[in-house]
Amino acid sequence: MDTREIARRLGSLSIEERVQIINCLLDASPSGLQMTEIAGRTGLGTPAIHKQLEALLGAELVSAKSVD
Repeated sequence: MDTREIARRLGSLSIEERVQIINCLLDASPSGLQMTEIAGRTGLGTPAIHKQLEALLGAELVSAKSVD
């Protein structure tokens, strides 16, 4: 990973809500959490979580899967 990529990923963590979500996910089981579970643990609304997860996904700091 080059320095530009490292800076981009670290920059993604400059938003407090994103750090809250990452902390929440680190405390979770390996199977992850649903958005509503993240909302309950962080106190953030699901629209805010969705927006921040999109940014974290774009930075390749988290992964997501559909829940049927």
